[in-house]
Amino acid sequence: MTMIVLGVAPPPPPLELDGELEYKVEDVIDSRITRRNLEYLVDWKSYSESEWELAENAQNAAELVHEFHARCKISKQASAPSRASRRRGV
Repeated sequence: MTMIVLGVAPPPPPLELDGELEYKVEDVIDSRITRRNLEYLVDWKSYSESEWELAENAQNAAELVHEFHARCKISKQASAPSRASRRRGV
């Protein structure tokens, strides 16, 4: 029996990969470095809460991590001042 609390379904059961339990990642939202460890803010598929996960735990979501870094690179380039404006102090 599946219970839904306040309109939020429980997360789907984990998949078993190489003898270990794995959950599906829907998207990588953010990244940070804490205590010299790279972490990703992961949005889980069919689950309402995001969680910070060590980069080593996101190895099975490598494509989503790559897409996240591509999005970050594009947004940083769009917001960065040009070299000429930096030299002029603009």
